[in-house]
Amino acid sequence: MRTLNRETTALFKIFAIVSVVIAHVGRAYWGMSEQISNCFGTGGVAVFLFLSGYGLYQSAKRHGITTAYWQKKVQKVFFPYWLATILYVVLCRIPVSSSTLLQNLLTIDYNRSIDGTMWYLSLLMIFYLSFGVLFWAQIPTWGRITFLFLVATVVQNATVFGSCGWQFQQNSYIFPLGVTAAWVLDLLYKCRKKAPRGVQILVCCVLGAGCIVMYGWGVADQRTFSSINAWLVGGCLFYGLVLSNGLTMAPKGKKWIGVAGALTYPIYLVEGKVLDRIKAISALQNAWAATVTVILLILVTSIILYVLIQWIDKREKEKQPCPTLN
Repeated sequence: MRTLNRETTALFKIFAIVSVVIAHVGRAYWGMSEQISNCFGTGGVAVFLFLSGYGLYQSAKRHGITTAYWQKKVQKVFFPYWLATILYVVLCRIPVSSSTLLQNLLTIDYNRSIDGTMWYLSLLMIFYLSFGVLFWAQIPTWGRITFLFLVATVVQNATVFGSCGWQFQQNSYIFPLGVTAAWVLDLLYKCRKKAPRGVQILVCCVLGAGCIVMYGWGVADQRTFSSINAWLVGGCLFYGLVLSNGLTMAPKGKKWIGVAGALTYPIYLVEGKVLDRIKAISALQNAWAATVTVILLILVTSIILYVLIQWIDKREKEKQPCPTLN
């Protein structure tokens, strides 16, 4: 199966989280318009969702859907989210009921009562569960992917997601597109080991056309998003081209790329919370001072969260009994 190296994947994540931070900081302190801000923010999230679908398909093909699959999702995705949410509520004394906190921890608070940027986790939970069930079932891969798109269609048209609804509508097809890209490119790789460049580009154009149709369908009635369809489609097509050609544009062995990539998720977990607290404490009048302050606080808190997660993970591994020889 054709894959990206870790450094290239990390670069994608870095690009995505920088886009998200630009969207939020630009909107808060630089007067960035809603359309431009949403272009950066939604484009960055689209990268995360696309890579999630692509990577999960690869993992399922190699290891299957087992108990270890769910354990890894809890350990790598949801435990850091739970820890960040609880620390935020406790340390910042956020006035929230226990039921609302529980709904947030379960990612089913679709009104985003604690941190509005965490809608991504709610959408990701839906697709993780759907992906796990569909790829555990004994049906052909094309059938699984078809049902995954049906799930995306239901999510897009549902009216039960509160203030998350428009973001779900905007992004519901990106995860299935990532899965589809991995499947199609895997088929090409199996058939010819290395498909001709023209075939690879043709496949990416088909995937890009799918992006165009689905985004056009999903955002036609949205007041702020019709003008950024081309940006998002172009982004998806670009990532499809990179994935299809198996580019390893990031040199292997660059430790700083791996470290920065590992910090992208902690940064995502804290950046919205830091911005909210800064606005609650004081309104910084100077845009440069506010930007530098916010970015430094985001980096410091994300590093602290990352170190804490690694420490807890290490302690848990030390508690596990060592295997014995029979």
